[in-house]
Amino acid sequence: MYLISAYFDENTNKILTRYIEMIANESGNRFMVEHNVPPHMTISQIEARNKDVLMPSMELLESRLCKGEIEICYVYCNGH
Repeated sequence: MYLISAYFDENTNKILTRYIEMIANESGNRFMVEHNVPPHMTISQIEARNKDVLMPSMELLESRLCKGEIEICYVYCNGH
């Protein structure tokens, strides 16, 4: 399985890490904190066991994605 993920700049990582820690404390789900999983957004998951299956999927994805910026205007955290 191959995952394509977006990662964030250092400042955004700090902000998101605080939210991840708050959520972990409230929910008890500490997987990301305990395993040092960096803040990220998974864009695509491709199931492939060899490059003959993987490459057509990657080429299709590449033709549909473009570089740019994403602005997050608001994050709501209940109770905090």
